[in-house]
Amino acid sequence: MRVLGLTTFDRYLIRQFLVSYLICFVSLVSLYVVIDAFTNFDEFSEVASGIGELIQVMATYYGCRITLIFDRLAGVITLLAAMFVLGWLRRHNELVPFLSAGITTWRVIGAVILGAIFVNSLMVANQELVIPAIGERLLWSPDDPDGTKAETAEGAYDSNGVLVAGKSVDRGRSTLHRVTLVLPRHVAGRLLTVYAERAIYQQPARSGEPGRWILVQPDPPEIPELPGILVKGERNGTYVLYSDVSLRDVIAGENWMYLEPTRNLLAKLAQGDIPRRAEMETLVHRRLTRPLLNIVMLFLGLPLVLGAENRRIFWNLGLCLALSCTLHGIDYAAQTLAAHELISPPLAAWTPVLLFGPIAAALHDFVQT
Repeated sequence: MRVLGLTTFDRYLIRQFLVSYLICFVSLVSLYVVIDAFTNFDEFSEVASGIGELIQVMATYYGCRITLIFDRLAGVITLLAAMFVLGWLRRHNELVPFLSAGITTWRVIGAVILGAIFVNSLMVANQELVIPAIGERLLWSPDDPDGTKAETAEGAYDSNGVLVAGKSVDRGRSTLHRVTLVLPRHVAGRLLTVYAERAIYQQPARSGEPGRWILVQPDPPEIPELPGILVKGERNGTYVLYSDVSLRDVIAGENWMYLEPTRNLLAKLAQGDIPRRAEMETLVHRRLTRPLLNIVMLFLGLPLVLGAENRRIFWNLGLCLALSCTLHGIDYAAQTLAAHELISPPLAAWTPVLLFGPIAAALHDFVQT
């Protein structure tokens, strides 16, 4: 019986792949939670009055971080799960009847490839929808389950190149304390540094508009007005900075772009010359190539399991891990070169695909059919 064009064996393979994926994912998440919870146990204990509340606080904290773990490890776990399922089939000779009937190996394992594509789709959905929605919670520390505790301000540049920084952030009052603004020459005519006792953040009324930072007790008290950027406030002794840097961006610092959906990054890039443009362009291109790179990594691993005389499952899994580390090492090196503007962002994102894609295609003939 066929469902959506899938045979009974196809559904069996997909089910086995998803079960293997879940086992690998839960194992890695559990390892991370145990190590991290042991490290931060004192922080959790400070905000929990009993064992029940402690479990609730930890569940909320790590429940959000599961999205980051999935985002980072989706490709690697896909490779491991596929290798385990196919290696198990090969070890127990479950492929022999299909090969004897003239059915090619690629048709048989097509269901596993389909499962890998499905997991990649979930990874993209998690990246574009889930992480941006809970991005602020991902910045909360273990001893701040409600997000009301003062946090260290990392600072961030807006699209005009203005640096918004401070000493600490009070999320509950949307206030940045001990503020430092650095306005570049192309904005203020000269390098201008403005200090303030605090700045109160007001979100934009409509999407696409900049937010407002109300500067209280600025230093110097009289600042040259810059229409559309820095103007006097309604109250005496206050100024208003119009900026697309939000309170979350100031807390996240250099990591803010990794919590944004791709459409927001593209909107930032369309504004022209912005700080860390090369890194942002590289991130956008990597988001386009990462699903493809995960599939390339899968096809690189298939000959290790489906080769003519290779039945050592755990040895193959070790080789797959080494392969994944090599591929991601080259990927990281290319990102670093692009961040320092030594190579172009598109080249940095496509380098691993261009290097390993032809190798994966060349290894096609090593699969026993």
